[in-house]
Amino acid sequence: AFYPTVCVLNLRDRLGKLLCMFLHTELRVNDRGRLFLFNLNQLSPAMRFDGPGLSFLDTGDGEKEVEQALLASGEYLRADVFKAAHHGSDTSNTSEFLAQVMPKVVLISCGKDNDYGHPHQGPMARFQMLGAQILRTDEQGILLVAPAADGQSLNTWVSGADEAA
Repeated sequence: AFYPTVCVLNLRDRLGKLLCMFLHTELRVNDRGRLFLFNLNQLSPAMRFDGPGLSFLDTGDGEKEVEQALLASGEYLRADVFKAAHHGSDTSNTSEFLAQVMPKVVLISCGKDNDYGHPHQGPMARFQMLGAQILRTDEQGILLVAPAADGQSLNTWVSGADEAA
């Protein structure tokens, strides 16, 4: 069971608003009578930032259950920029969730030739179906996104493939 806690932090009007949702998984008791978390990924906070000309959503390593809880929360999830959940893993980044986020840009943070095969093909296909620009740290290095001067579009910068290696 998840117990969402919502906190809204107002950082100066000109900076925008930061919405943090903390979703906690059910604690369980192991065979020695100690409490433990079944899946530590479910403790990842989901954070949204809304600023002038830019909205950003990051669900950390949260998996499908976190996405379902966010959908059920009724919070507004649409964001210009989405940091792919769990490094672009199939354990998250569901079609239902992405249909609510509808990002223009998807950032994927993963290591080059990582042992987990991140990002997975399923989420990559879903990001492409959205028509989002996809930027990956394993291929492009450091990724930056900022609102353009017109306030309607986004500028993206990458450090270059040589630095990603």
